[in-house]
Parts: sequence; C-alpha cells; structure tokens
Amino acid sequence: MEAHELLPVAVAVASFAMAAGFAAWVVRQKAGTKEMAEISEAVRVGASAFLRREMKIIIPISIGMAVIIGYFIGLSNGIAFAVGAALSGVSGLISLKITVKAAVRSANATEGGLGRTFALAFRGGATVGLRPSPWR
Repeated sequence: MEAHELLPVAVAVASFAMAAGFAAWVVRQKAGTKEMAEISEAVRVGASAFLRREMKIIIPISIGMAVIIGYFIGLSNGIAFAVGAALSGVSGLISLKITVKAAVRSANATEGGLGRTFALAFRGGATVGLRPSPWR
C-alpha cells in the first residue's frame, strides 16, 4: 500500500484516539449537584427515547436501501451501505451519551470560570465531531 492510501486510516485512528481521550476526560469531571444530576437524567431519558424512535424509522429504510443498492449497483456496494449506516447509528448513540454527560458537567463547571466551562463544552462536542463518519 502507498502512503496516500494509508493516510485516511491513520487519520481515522488518530481521531478515534483523540475522541476517546476527550470523552474520558469529560467523564472524570464532577457531575454537579443532585438537582443537576436529576435534570441530566431526564435529558438522557428523553434523548434516548428520541433516538429509539428515530431508529425505528431509519433502520427499515436503511435495510431497504441496502437491498436496492445491492441489487442494482452490486452486492459489495449494498454491504458497504449497510455497514456505513450501522456505524452511523452507533456513532449517534455514543455521541448522545457523551454530549449529555458533557452538558451537565459544563453547567457545573461554570463555578470555576469561563475557561474551564469552555474547555469542558469544547471537548464534549469534539468527541462528537472527531469521530470518523461513514458519510464523509
């Protein structure tokens, strides 16, 4: 393999490593008061319900599209579409979990100043933005 073929793989591995590091750092921060934790749990439950409802619609459509693509364009293309769609769903689930954790921790960090709050919010959002997307 040539360097230009390995570069995307190397960048994907590096972005996964950075996102994992940011996520671990976010989770280690203080979650806040009992009231903050209750609100965060309510947000998590609501976001999870939304994601479940969304997946009930998207999964059958994705399966249908994978079959259509596989039939008309080629089996390998249909499989690639299905894998990409599945990985996109997994990344959405991971993003939801980290974002909810980062939000409550950012709210709690406001007592420590704007810099700490920004760092928490930025790193929480970066875990979502750094994950390689199958749609790029």
